[in-house]
Amino acid sequence: RTAPSMRSRMFVGYRGLISQYGPTPLHLESTEIAERELQEASTQLDAITAEITQIAGQLPATGAPVVDMGD
Repeated sequence: RTAPSMRSRMFVGYRGLISQYGPTPLHLESTEIAERELQEASTQLDAITAEITQIAGQLPATGAPVVDMGD
């Protein structure tokens, strides 16, 4: 088996919401883990975005073409 992904953990939480029994501790735990993983991924993405922005700002000084960052 493969390690659970953020998506599979969220699906487990979703299944708890649509069941007649209601969310079990497993459903809640899976959702909490997925939320932590999402926060970690978001933090990493923010760091990558900041690095790309910094590099793009340095490119004109090297004579490279202008990079439109969509700001």
